[in-house]
Amino acid sequence: MWLTRICRQSSSPSGIRRLVPGPYMKACTKLQDGVSVEWVSGEKAFFHYTWLYDNAPQNRTENLQRLHESWQLPSSSVLGSGARLTFSEDYIQLHWGERGLSTFPASWLYQHVIPNSPPRSAAATQSLDEMLTRNEKSLTDVLDSVRAPWRSGDLRVRNEAFAAAMQQLAEGGYANIHDEADQEGDGKKPPPAIVPSVSEHSGGICVYDWDQIGGGTQRYDSQLWVLLSLWRDGVVMIRGLTHDTNTVLRAAEWFGYVRETKYGRAFDVCTVGDTAANNLAYTDRALSCHTDNPYREPIPGVQLLHCIQPAHNDEAVTLLSDGFAVANDIRERWPEDFNTLTQPWPFHYVDVTDPMEKRLKALQESIKQERPDQFGGQDEVKKEEPLLVQSPPDAHTRFNEVDMYAERPPIDVDRRGRVRRIVYNNRSASPAKAADGSTDEQQHVAWQRMGAMLNNDRYMVKVRLQQGDLLIFDNHRIAHGRTAYTDTNRLLQGCYIDHDHVMGRLRALLSKRRTALIYNAYSQALLKQELAAKERREEAIKRQTLKWKREEAFWDERDLVKEAKM
Repeated sequence: MWLTRICRQSSSPSGIRRLVPGPYMKACTKLQDGVSVEWVSGEKAFFHYTWLYDNAPQNRTENLQRLHESWQLPSSSVLGSGARLTFSEDYIQLHWGERGLSTFPASWLYQHVIPNSPPRSAAATQSLDEMLTRNEKSLTDVLDSVRAPWRSGDLRVRNEAFAAAMQQLAEGGYANIHDEADQEGDGKKPPPAIVPSVSEHSGGICVYDWDQIGGGTQRYDSQLWVLLSLWRDGVVMIRGLTHDTNTVLRAAEWFGYVRETKYGRAFDVCTVGDTAANNLAYTDRALSCHTDNPYREPIPGVQLLHCIQPAHNDEAVTLLSDGFAVANDIRERWPEDFNTLTQPWPFHYVDVTDPMEKRLKALQESIKQERPDQFGGQDEVKKEEPLLVQSPPDAHTRFNEVDMYAERPPIDVDRRGRVRRIVYNNRSASPAKAADGSTDEQQHVAWQRMGAMLNNDRYMVKVRLQQGDLLIFDNHRIAHGRTAYTDTNRLLQGCYIDHDHVMGRLRALLSKRRTALIYNAYSQALLKQELAAKERREEAIKRQTLKWKREEAFWDERDLVKEAKM
């Protein structure tokens, strides 16, 4: 409620004017079908009455649910015919008659019509805070500005600058966001600031210490910086977890809800041999960079990999490539390939053979080797010889038998043309064909180019996971792979969480920080105002005192003159 009071006070003549920089309106004109607005920056926009009423903040609940049916609204000319406009530099009001009153802050109008500035890298936290305290920046604009593609050469430099900025803030104090539960000790002091590290073995990725960020407790500031690093770079690492099984599930619950797949809530990445493996990840082979599960609907959003037992001799090095950087470079250098890759692509995965059936097949092969005379040599089994019959599968086995197919573009763009997701999995990509049903060489060339770039050192960082490390990356952006290994004791455990809760949590935390920053700015502005008022009062008292002294001196002198005359 205090923020509402701030807004009301700041819009009154006696209040604090322009507490937060812009945007402010210079002119507003009521027209037949809508309202024309001009900002002090010179930018202009037009708002139809139907759009204004339909999207008015007062016509929605606290969780932004619309309280009316859009299809029942009249046209803009009908809505505007009886409307009355009230204009101020920082808000407009429309009186709709029987439909009530709608208030639109200038910042809200600006956020919804003025295009974003081009995304840029905000390495230092000060840049983030500056954007958060600017009212013309919506949270979506802020997140778009922070997010920036990286290449192997600049990721470490960027994150070292970010870590240095965080260290400065930790030393100088900054607006932490925390609840009462975050306070430490009897004195209720704020928790210590979060400072990430960047090391060579992490490949330049931001690394946070599990104990420092609260060990999974709901510390709002630590969640903010970890999730912000994940959003900005697409990958983040947490060090210092225990190396027990299912630790990854407990860590995942700190970020969101675990997404269960046919592999379970958690899956082990270990060597089970080529015969028993139903995925190449369960072998000791090298894996080229790819994104997981493109055949699922929806595709898992965020993947967590917890290192329980690393491979010896620096084997099984984890490879990570930024698909956004690859996609942007393809668009710039090979626009025809980019357009091809923004078209739907088929992905297919089949697993209808459970481990028991595979073992039976292996047994059949051994019998054929031992009794070739009964099984026709090394060829097919004779029809008259009955095969070993598999027992009916139980419920768990039936769930594991899947045939999944989906079509989606390898490069997915939003309505503004910005890359929002990349999908690349060469192992599960099905044959693509042109719209007329023929094969298309251009598709093959574009697919080859994307794969070659994702596996190029220019876009790749190499990470040597150590025991207790937790690697978290965006499966819609970061392609991951590994080098081959021979140590069969290597064990990682992973799980998936969906994007919705992770991004929803990040936006909520950014909103909390914005509130804290504005509150601090408001408090400082009030303090300055009070100090200025105090100085003015003291100056007035000094002037009045001096005036009284002069008057007193005047009358004293007059009395002396009278006495002298007497």
